[in-house]
Amino acid sequence: MSWGGRVLPPTTWSSGLEPFTILEIGQAVGLGSKGSVAYHLRNLEERGALIRDGRSWRTCRLAR
Repeated sequence: MSWGGRVLPPTTWSSGLEPFTILEIGQAVGLGSKGSVAYHLRNLEERGALIRDGRSWRTCRLAR
């Protein structure tokens, strides 16, 4: 997954390990607060780029 030229390692999603936390995503893309990460994830969800299977952001996946 890539945001602004930064890439999160695909191993978590492809190997079935625990998904990234909001804090881990924020650290990977240089965002300091969990609220700002949630804001961007919510925007991606509204635009159809992410799909959440539950209430938690840890259940989100990329839309095809």
